[in-house]
Amino acid sequence: MRRFAAACMVVALLSAACGDDGSDAAPATTTATPTTSSTTTTSTTTTSTTTTGAVASTTVDPATTLRPQCAVVPTEARTLVDDSRVTPATAESDELPARTIDVWIDRPALAVASPLLIFAHGLTGHPRSHEMHRQYLAEECFVVVAPAFPLTNEDVPGGFLNAGDTENQVGDVSFLIDQILADPELGPLVDPDHIGVIGHSLGGLTTAGAALSPDGDLRVSAAVVMSAGFGEARDDVAVMVMHGDADQVVPYASSDVSYDVLTGHRMLVTLLGGNHLEGIIDDDSELGPVVRGLTGAFFSYELDADPGTVEELFELPLELVTIEAGSPDGAIDDWRDYFASGR
Repeated sequence: MRRFAAACMVVALLSAACGDDGSDAAPATTTATPTTSSTTTTSTTTTSTTTTGAVASTTVDPATTLRPQCAVVPTEARTLVDDSRVTPATAESDELPARTIDVWIDRPALAVASPLLIFAHGLTGHPRSHEMHRQYLAEECFVVVAPAFPLTNEDVPGGFLNAGDTENQVGDVSFLIDQILADPELGPLVDPDHIGVIGHSLGGLTTAGAALSPDGDLRVSAAVVMSAGFGEARDDVAVMVMHGDADQVVPYASSDVSYDVLTGHRMLVTLLGGNHLEGIIDDDSELGPVVRGLTGAFFSYELDADPGTVEELFELPLELVTIEAGSPDGAIDDWRDYFASGR
């Protein structure tokens, strides 16, 4: 993990553009939960009513998003507390005896187990900056859990100096997986054999640490790393690397090099003309539907065994990206064949 900590300090020097403003409030009330799942539902961040049933019948404009597959319930906010680990002291705060993590949960209105995704924000970012992406993935039938990391979310004073906490954030990912699986309400709704992690910038480093480090979480079998480089890989984890080639915060070359480290099932998505944030955080960029659609298709294929997802991709403006793909057997000449590789 030392290599990840060193990489984080590089990002710290470039931290100013990693986050984004949003409007969601933090959970209204909190419940401490050390190693069990006695959490309390607090508030929702949507105004829609809870929907029951399995599949949504509404077809939406593919220029905005792909066809949703599942009806979803309103976003739920919870606070989880890991009292087995401390929150380190920073320039702005003293050491705390536990790690308190606010999480936003988006999930389909299904009575059957669905794959789980942990969504990691960037340095001075926040789950609210990825609301469209989170809810899109829930519509694609994933349970999405997005933490506001204790020292690096945008509401933390001086959080842009705390990139060195990434190793602890890797531990947060495993803690959240433990908590969700053990939760009496959510646990039965999650498939413990199909777990993925997705993250942006410093959250991408967190994702890589959780999914690709030799001492990462072995329950993770698919990962999407956005706008971040990394130096380690496991060939039993499928990885999508996504990066804008005009990124002036974390150079695109870092992802290009990282992709070369991968030896398993892998994809490299280059967002043509994309900067560090465009299309990845919530905005009106035309890259947004491509980012959401490609990540949704990747996770649907890797975690939900849905080979038909590739057909939906042709509704997207794929001229905005270039895509490379590979498998343990080597490079795949036509990336579309990735989705026909018999995973």
